[in-house]
Amino acid sequence: MARIFLIAFAFIFCFFSAISQVEIDSSRIICGPKTYEQISFEEVLWIFRNKSRQIEDAKPFEIRIDKLDANGRAQKIYTLDTIQLTRESRFANSLLGYDLNQNWKSLLSLEVQQFSSLKDSLLTLFHPKGYRVRYLQQERDLAKQLRLVTAGRSKTAISLHNFNLAADVGIYRKRRYLRRGMVYNKMGEMAKSIGMFWGGDFAGFPDPGHVQGLKNGAELVRKYPEIGFEYSRFMQVYRQNLDEAEVAKKEDNFQDTQDLLKELGRLQVNKPCACLYAMSIPEPIVWDAQVVVNVPAGWIYVEGYFYRLGTWQYALKK
Repeated sequence: MARIFLIAFAFIFCFFSAISQVEIDSSRIICGPKTYEQISFEEVLWIFRNKSRQIEDAKPFEIRIDKLDANGRAQKIYTLDTIQLTRESRFANSLLGYDLNQNWKSLLSLEVQQFSSLKDSLLTLFHPKGYRVRYLQQERDLAKQLRLVTAGRSKTAISLHNFNLAADVGIYRKRRYLRRGMVYNKMGEMAKSIGMFWGGDFAGFPDPGHVQGLKNGAELVRKYPEIGFEYSRFMQVYRQNLDEAEVAKKEDNFQDTQDLLKELGRLQVNKPCACLYAMSIPEPIVWDAQVVVNVPAGWIYVEGYFYRLGTWQYALKK
């Protein structure tokens, strides 16, 4: 009997030891089913941002959301609002395809102003003899950034260029544009000495003609969590990049991507989500809203598809 007890005790000890050693993957979140008594319109907007198709192609004039809960039906209609830039209206403007820089300009105004001063300082301090230095592209819209990704010229779906927080530097000698050379290394050292971040230090994808005001997108989201709303639509793109890097054993080249996914995870974990796969239609569609959420029934409809409501949670390490 004592032997059986000892075996059982050992089994239970090993079982709980194994559980205690399970680690979470802080760069990966998954949506697990969960019931709610209430969710906010802002939370519905986050689900819409994560699940909706690329809204820039459709250019809608408004977003209509119907929300059914224990208190009865509630409805909101969002139209492009560039005057009252509240937190919620910024999220809606993003869904309506409003330019990233314009939408977040007031929130990031101090950051952009500081970066502008750094750009001026760099041109003042760095003027090597026999060369001409000037800024090429600075602000870039999201559509162009996505074209660069499609063309294989960028791995990041959203760039600091999109917020006017990055600039490309062109160096010329006798009117000839230089794409590379030690002069760019000297420029990069000067940029770093005054507080900029230099693209020549980018692991795996060095860009010696690039400077920016923040280390990476993760730092931007850390300082301004609302900006995470923009990045959340591309979580699968960033996740795929990191997965491919891990398979190729080049994850060090994607440290910035991992940091960004961790920040997005911190923002969204324990918040409502729509589960990964569409579900069978729970009831006939009798509305014209882009989003309908039935909280008591536990489902959300987004642009033609039904999903079970859930909550974001960290995945376990494999």
